[in-house]
Amino acid sequence: MPAPLPPVVAATSPGFGQGAISFLHPGYNEPVNVLFHMPRVDRVPSVAASNEPLQFGVHHRTALAACQIVANNTFDGFLALEKTGAQRVDTSVPPDGILMASEYYFIVPSSPVSTSNPSIRPSAASAGGFAHDIHKYPIVPSFSDWQFPHSRIPDFWPRHDQPLPPPSPAQLVCAVTGYTWAVQHAHLVPSNERDWFVRNGMSRYGVETVVDIDDPANCIPLKSDIHMCLDSWAFVIVPKPPEALSTTCSHGIGANPPHNSVPSPVGGTQQAEYAVHILAGKVRA
Repeated sequence: MPAPLPPVVAATSPGFGQGAISFLHPGYNEPVNVLFHMPRVDRVPSVAASNEPLQFGVHHRTALAACQIVANNTFDGFLALEKTGAQRVDTSVPPDGILMASEYYFIVPSSPVSTSNPSIRPSAASAGGFAHDIHKYPIVPSFSDWQFPHSRIPDFWPRHDQPLPPPSPAQLVCAVTGYTWAVQHAHLVPSNERDWFVRNGMSRYGVETVVDIDDPANCIPLKSDIHMCLDSWAFVIVPKPPEALSTTCSHGIGANPPHNSVPSPVGGTQQAEYAVHILAGKVRA
């Protein structure tokens, strides 16, 4: 049996006790402006000799991607500290940095507005000419309603140059734990979303002659309990820099995950690999 992958920092992140972070729609008022909440599972880097208590937040790029998907694949959207969009988060927190505030607004750039237009409040026109605080952009209410962005996938998502060959049953190793016992084929696109799979033309990513939702390209080997967690929306699989995996509740996927060079906030390049990002501290029954 191969050695299991290194464990996450803790079975339950201390960040769960620090309160979730809320991501809000700028076009609505409380309490109906919440897009979603995310638990604090990413640790803020600290000096090794520091006696400061551990601080947790959410990986900036992961939270941003979630907002962009919920807002119907608006990949030009950004996070801000207030609803006009004047205080952009990306001016102070790099893409692989950690969000620490209790709430953020997701801003979708709209058509430029004129400050002379009497229907636009001054606060709306003050944010670089965009009517962020009155723009009630649509959101995607469910996975079934979401359209896969085939040609618009952000560059930081790692890709395999060639499709992976389907593993034989004797080769099944859980991509998260490294164990070979009680391993199952888990669907990435849920098995009950066959209509969505066909409607969105996902067969182009398959490896078999006749591609359906059970194609090996849509499956990942997972231990049965981890499989249950995935199906219960307890975690998602997202790209993160390797150094983040040793300081968060994230976990690298597979012994040899794909890599993709992505721009570094300090110049040069850094590597990204697929990792587990925890969404819930408890699994739904």
